[in-house]
Amino acid sequence: MAQSLRAGYNPHPLPQRPFHDDYPRIPRSDEAGRLAESIEGRQLHAPFVAGRRVFGGGDEGLRGGDVAKAAVGLVDRVAPASARGLRGAAGKYERTANLEAGRPERVISYRDSLPVADQPTVIAHELGHAIDDLAGRIPQDGLRRELEQVYSDLATGRQGVAAHKTLPQHVGYRGDAADAELMAEAVRAYMVDPNYLKTVAPKTAARIRQYANDNPLISRVIQFNQMAPLAAPLGVGAAMSQEDSQAGLGAMTPEAIGRALKRRAAE
Repeated sequence: MAQSLRAGYNPHPLPQRPFHDDYPRIPRSDEAGRLAESIEGRQLHAPFVAGRRVFGGGDEGLRGGDVAKAAVGLVDRVAPASARGLRGAAGKYERTANLEAGRPERVISYRDSLPVADQPTVIAHELGHAIDDLAGRIPQDGLRRELEQVYSDLATGRQGVAAHKTLPQHVGYRGDAADAELMAEAVRAYMVDPNYLKTVAPKTAARIRQYANDNPLISRVIQFNQMAPLAAPLGVGAAMSQEDSQAGLGAMTPEAIGRALKRRAAE
């Protein structure tokens, strides 16, 4: 399957969306404040969650070590390989038939000469391919503009530039392989910086959640936390004051949620 030709960039941090944009009503959480459910009421049970994890907290991406651990949980093998074996690519995701096991074998390879700092980026991209494959290829209809913007952002490091985008075909990909590159980078973006993808490409983020979270092979290892419609009726979001809404530049605190609930109760 498709190979990554080089390590890309991670998204530049964007202002954190308010907590109440994702959770207009108080979610269930444990005594430590860890969220027990997504906005749709789905139990958050996977070892790795890309998105909101803590009551009142911001979106959290997977760190480099967690990316590698999630990859090990989803595929059969993650291993370094020579440049010759990868045909000059930085990494590769491959699904082959395993007659002895009676099921496909999935392998992520990364170039053994990669700088340590680049390894998580390449592994995350190949893990994006694996998630897309396990989900049965996430449909891209209606997402082209978002997918191309995300790909160009991460390929160039020049975030938000709308003109003269760098796309997969500019680095040698064609047809289905080019489409696979677009989705792999979008999934990588969601894993490493959920706030970025939900802000820049909300329809793409929703599509990834739909296909990844409903797939038991994926959700046993990683889940992508959901977001709610911005115009949510009655709830914490509707009760926010201007002061509390300024938490959009940071996380919404439990204190701000408490103030909102008191105002709602008094109305």
